[in-house]
Amino acid sequence: QDIGMNDLVCYAIFKNADEKNLISRENLVMSCFKLFPQKFSIRGYDNFPDSNVIDKRWVDLRDRGYLAGKTSTGIRLTTKGIIKAKVTMKKMKISKKENEVRKIQENRTQAGRHIQRITLSDAYKKFAMNKSAENINANEFRELLLCTMETPSTIMFKALNELKSAVSIYKRNDLINFLE
Repeated sequence: QDIGMNDLVCYAIFKNADEKNLISRENLVMSCFKLFPQKFSIRGYDNFPDSNVIDKRWVDLRDRGYLAGKTSTGIRLTTKGIIKAKVTMKKMKISKKENEVRKIQENRTQAGRHIQRITLSDAYKKFAMNKSAENINANEFRELLLCTMETPSTIMFKALNELKSAVSIYKRNDLINFLE
């Protein structure tokens, strides 16, 4: 099965990033080459990585929102990039256990931080306790959305949709019910 180079770069970052989810450009080049030498070697010199090809791929991925960072500070996957890496793993039929890919903690991504904020909020705690939103007041809900009483409804809906998007990324049905 032919998997695109961008997908392979996302997977290489996912597999080899450090505990802060960062990888240096040099480590990215070597990871891509070691994992997929047939795709990322210099033509005619199969024993050497082609850093130009890899640089083009990660810059393209960054421009499309799959990666963030730069060579001086390190490169990391965004939430969108993590999803792409997991889809690539499925395409390659690699299990997480087999590959020893560590679970990315929810608080390391923006979506994960949204989930953490929801679960720690007073509004969600009341919902979880009563299985109902009846006892949640407007201030608690606005606090969850990081909005004030003066915040326009359009911005509140945007904040709510952002939370719903984060919840759907992690497939947290308990939180989906709460936000509905």
